[in-house]
This record gives sequence, structure tokens and C-alpha cells, in this order.
Amino acid sequence: MKYLMGTFGFDDFYKERVKVNDGRVVSLNLENTWIPNYVSESLKKLKGLKSLNLTKTGFDREDVKSLKGELNNLDYIILKMEKEE
Repeated sequence: MKYLMGTFGFDDFYKERVKVNDGRVVSLNLENTWIPNYVSESLKKLKGLKSLNLTKTGFDREDVKSLKGELNNLDYIILKMEKEE
């Protein structure tokens, strides 16, 4: 998680959007945050993650399928797709 925080550099942002239990990240809300591709590899290392919000992050359904395959404890991923006009 420290790597992720260093990647973005927004400590205050993470205080509101990250929930930790017993030293493990259990909930992560990245809504409205552009996420570089290499960060998705770091997300896969958060094995204790239970919920993840990837709305408006640049992630698509294929990215989510890949993450779900790696994160066994994940209860849900929120990915609201924008409507095309």
C-alpha cells in the first residue's frame, strides 16, 4: 500500500479512501482517479482486499476480470461504466 500511496502522492486522499484492518488494506475507493497500468499489478498484491471501487479510473471490464482472478478474498468490485452518447 505504501507503494500505491507513493505512486499518487496524495496522503490526505488515501486517509479518506482506504480502510485497513490488522495491517491489511480491506477497502479501497479509487473513484475519479486515473490509474496507470503498472499500478494494477500493485493492486493484485493486496490479498486482504474485500472491496474495491474502480469507477472512472480508466479500468474496464477486462481489467476487472484480471483483478478478480488474482484477489480471492474480494467480495465486490464497483465499476460504474459511463454511458456513451
